[in-house]
Amino acid sequence: MLLSTSNSETKDRSSRLARATILLLAVIASLLTGLEVFARVIVERHSKVQRMVNEEYQAAIHLRREPGSKTKHILILGNSLVGQGINLGALQRTLPPDWKANRFWIYNTYYTDWYFGLRRLFAEGSRPDVVAILFPALHLCVSTIRGDYFSHYLMQTQDLMQVRTQLGLDRTTTANLLFAQVSKFYAIRSEIRKVFLQSLMPDLPQMYNLMKPREGWDLTDQQVIDICAERLAVYRKIVEAYGSKFVLLVPPIPRPSAEHHDALRIAAKRAGVETVIPMAYADVPTGEFIDDIHLSPIGAELYTRKLVQTLTPWMNNWDSANSETPPR
Repeated sequence: MLLSTSNSETKDRSSRLARATILLLAVIASLLTGLEVFARVIVERHSKVQRMVNEEYQAAIHLRREPGSKTKHILILGNSLVGQGINLGALQRTLPPDWKANRFWIYNTYYTDWYFGLRRLFAEGSRPDVVAILFPALHLCVSTIRGDYFSHYLMQTQDLMQVRTQLGLDRTTTANLLFAQVSKFYAIRSEIRKVFLQSLMPDLPQMYNLMKPREGWDLTDQQVIDICAERLAVYRKIVEAYGSKFVLLVPPIPRPSAEHHDALRIAAKRAGVETVIPMAYADVPTGEFIDDIHLSPIGAELYTRKLVQTLTPWMNNWDSANSETPPR
């Protein structure tokens, strides 16, 4: 009789434990679902940056060369130097009428981000006529990635192990990248904190700018040539495998000794890549940089105008000689 009672109590405890476990899992699933809905609906509706990234990403992967159409597409990729250094509206208005420009840029992204980003964009169907990446020398030489955000927007799942090997990532960081692939909340959780803090302190971006360390490090011309020649060749190989042409756009930066324009030209020639350098620091009017890397709106207007002037003759000649290189 005692044995029977003991078995009954054991079964009852097991049943209660199973129900409690199921309830706990249901609560956790509901919480995770709620966070995901919050990230995808609430945050993205109120975050200008998130709306822009999503819209530009969707536009980029849907670029196609349509048979019989005379319209050509140039896709400009990069970091905030694209977002703040090129006036997209002015660019669209002043390009030749049979050319359309799209951009896709993400803050704090560099060479490695866009190596995997190019692979993903083409894998998802993007087929622009020209891919242009806008980087100064110092950003081409950076080998980091933008963590979970990079994973969600620029990395394919099948590239995870390559990312881990290439960057020497530990297991925790690799797992974070995997979670960020499937969860938007996990990928943008740091952006959510920024949006929340900025709603409390509207002047927070200015404070960040004051505290932000100076970008980049000192490079020699030979270092720029060696590193950039190899990396530009890698970019070109990815782009040309899908029938597009690759062009490097170079912005001015407020550090003449860090521009390395001659070294970039040598590196690009070695890699078989054309580089377009419309302006140098010396060509930018005094006061038209807002910090140690970004142009002011007036500076961006000037750079955009010079960029169009440099590219227009080549674009106008595209149909008759599309293998001809852009002017330097």
